[in-house]
Parts: sequence; structure tokens; C-alpha cells
Amino acid sequence: MRRSLKPLLIMAVCVAARPVTAEPLNDGLRAYGKDDFATAMQLLRPLAEKGDPLAEFMLGNMYDNAHGVPQDDAAALIWYRQAADQGSKGAAAGLGRMYENGRGVPPDYTVAAAWYRYAADRGVGAAQFNLGNLYAKGLGVPQDDVQAYKWLDLAATSFVAWTKENFDLAIRSRDAIALKMTPGQIGEAQRLARDWTPKPEQLFPQSR
Repeated sequence: MRRSLKPLLIMAVCVAARPVTAEPLNDGLRAYGKDDFATAMQLLRPLAEKGDPLAEFMLGNMYDNAHGVPQDDAAALIWYRQAADQGSKGAAAGLGRMYENGRGVPPDYTVAAAWYRYAADRGVGAAQFNLGNLYAKGLGVPQDDVQAYKWLDLAATSFVAWTKENFDLAIRSRDAIALKMTPGQIGEAQRLARDWTPKPEQLFPQSR
């Protein structure tokens, strides 16, 4: 699903900011939320350069989506990777999409699935949706309708708080998978989705 990562900001702000950067960080996030991208960049870049993972994610998102700056896949990859290596689930989702679509890097579904899984395991709806589609198609992961249904079902739950369009898309995708499944497989997928709980953010392996 090709879409802006801006909604992920809502989840990404759960990353704790260090007290010394909290005020400019929050001011930068507020400016971004008002589409004042020039102010957001002015406030967030110094924090990103000091290693704040949320500021790094935001810069990656701005370069990824041409928010206040020309679209620059190379810059987006740098900032996303630095944030993701520190555990940013939003940045991990962004990296997964860039690897899936071959933006700034050769397409690599296996690497995309790894980044998506990290973010999906931590409740990012876009990553859950994209990981479900990879399972449905067997791209980067073994083809598995049960896992596809599970992740698409979880994505639909995440999308409830976003837009009806995203929610409906996840439901349609999930139900299309269900047409190929047995009642037992559907029941298993629903159980997996019901029992799922988000994992905490953690340092991501630097080798990715």
C-alpha cells in the first residue's frame, strides 16, 4: 500500500523523548501536524543530528513524502535506518516499504518483510497490512494464508482509528484471502489475531 506515513506519527510519538529535547521536539511535531514543514525541519534536524530517534524518523518521513523538502530516497533511507536501529517502529515500517518498492535500494522482499515484521509486531497498522499482503503472495516469506489473514485482520483493527478507506481496504483484502481458506484455517487465523499482543520497542540489529 503506497501511502503517506504521516498517520504513523500518532504512534511514533509514544517514543519517549529525552527531557533536554522535549520542548523543541514537541514544538517540531506540532509544526509538522500543522503542515508547517519549514519550522518542523528547523526544529527537528538538530535533534536528529544529535541522535533523537523520533526526530530521525520525522526527517525520514519528510524526505520520503516530500514534506517541505524535495523527495530524496537516499536521505529518507539514512534517517529511517538511524531511527529504526534505535527501535523506531514507524521508521521500520518506512524502511520496509522502501525495500518492497525498490526506492533508493534494489527491491528486496525478504528485507522488507523483516522491517515490516518488527513494526507489525509493535502495532503499526500499515506494516501489518503490508506484511499480510507479503504472506498472501509469498514474497519474502513463505506463502501462508493463515498468517496473511491474521495480519490483515490486525491491520483492520488498527485502521479503525485512521480512515474508513483504509479500514475497508484491509477488510476486503482479508475477506479475499478467506475465500481460499477452510473454516479451520479461518478459525486459527482469528485465534492468532485475538491472542496477539504488541511487543516493546527495542534496539534493532545493526546488520539490517
